Amino acid sequence: MIDAFAKKSTADLTFIFPHIHHEKKWDISSSTSLWAYFINNNIVEPLIRVDSRSNYRPAIAKSWFVSENKKELIFSLSEQYRFHSGNIVKGKDVYNSILRVLKLKSTAHSELSTEVCERGDCSKNIELNGNRLTIKLNNSVNGILFNLASPEYGIVPNSYIQSKSVDKEDLKNLSGPYSLLEFNPKNILLKAHKLHPLFSEKSPQIVNFKEITNIENSIQYYLKNKNVVLVGSEYSSSVRLNKLKGNKFLSSFALTEFIVPNRRSKSFHEQLPLRVFTEILQKVKSELELDEKLTEITDQLFTKDSLVRLDEVNISREKRQKLTKPISLKMILFDWMKDSPVPYKIREKLKNYNIELNIEVVGVQDYGKIISERDYDLLYIYSGVSALEPIVELIYLSKHPLIDLAYQNESILEKIKDAKIESNRTQYLKKIKNIHRSIIESFRIIPLFHTRMIYITNSSYKVDNMNFFDGGLDLWNWKK
Repeated sequence: MIDAFAKKSTADLTFIFPHIHHEKKWDISSSTSLWAYFINNNIVEPLIRVDSRSNYRPAIAKSWFVSENKKELIFSLSEQYRFHSGNIVKGKDVYNSILRVLKLKSTAHSELSTEVCERGDCSKNIELNGNRLTIKLNNSVNGILFNLASPEYGIVPNSYIQSKSVDKEDLKNLSGPYSLLEFNPKNILLKAHKLHPLFSEKSPQIVNFKEITNIENSIQYYLKNKNVVLVGSEYSSSVRLNKLKGNKFLSSFALTEFIVPNRRSKSFHEQLPLRVFTEILQKVKSELELDEKLTEITDQLFTKDSLVRLDEVNISREKRQKLTKPISLKMILFDWMKDSPVPYKIREKLKNYNIELNIEVVGVQDYGKIISERDYDLLYIYSGVSALEPIVELIYLSKHPLIDLAYQNESILEKIKDAKIESNRTQYLKKIKNIHRSIIESFRIIPLFHTRMIYITNSSYKVDNMNFFDGGLDLWNWKK
């Protein structure tokens, strides 16, 4: 039920998302989608937050201390936060929330529980003493503060923790700067939480996330309605939005678009070696005409800003002629990227090498089927590139069921596990770079280009601070 305030008010801002994932169970402990991550980041409050220049700043933890051996973290908890019900967030709520996430082991970007829990018991290494929370680790963990700053470790009330099957209704009483009013198949309605320290009268008080999968329909909605924000989350949509009239806000290169070969595919075992296909794709990629302000052609997963960008990548660039026998390959393209010109440009250029690329557009509802059947040769996909803590992105890639990074390569999981707990910073970066190189040179992921994110609005709001590295959507940073 929408409260009286919301009934009387239209949304101050409406953000158009390609998917709000109403079909999924919603638990903040697993933000597997960029869009879910954006929404969760606004409705739940973590211990600490990452600001627009990737600096850590206080949230529910007003201060923190990391021991010299990096195996003990001590957080001093604030008493200024309230749940959306109005109840004060207490130390016990923080303790139980963190404990719950560690036990679930469902986070998309973190493997923190393995370094806190012992034989399934996570409580021994988490202590609460008044307003002081201590987390003890079996090993020092790179990226731990970044993990704890994510909404996956957000603080929830006891009713959420006790719920047998957490879903959308449980999202209505959390701890973030915005509270959930309504969640239906096409809209998510949020209201500013006036008791939250990040609350500002200048920020939008009512926000609507509206699902429109087709980019053309999104643009038409923008042109016909006021107070709308469109998000260019990948190259294709950013190019389209950059041509529209409105106030535009641009991130740094925040995403990488790439192709993921299906290493189970018979095509690459019996007809076309992956090495040969990659060499052809390098040539094709260099011929793509892309907006240079929005993209950077690359052979790497990580951007120039990243700590683990490689000095060079050893990919063979032999001059490939047309294949002697025609070969047909099937590439999956998800519906929210179906209007991207890039896959179709690649298809046309591959014809010059006697390769027929059959593109199949699928909906997000077919995600499970694609994973189970793997009836394709290639996937076209994109992901974030964290320059702050690259281990976080590698953990995400290694656990992603579509990317299938560890298939017939268990050693890569061991390498990531080893890098995660490497205490020497120089050695840590060296190990991450070696993993990065291994992924590229074994053709497990074939990077195409880095791209910027664009936000465009026809409203009177502007973004105060856009997250520099990932284009994070923080509603409280939108001000009149």
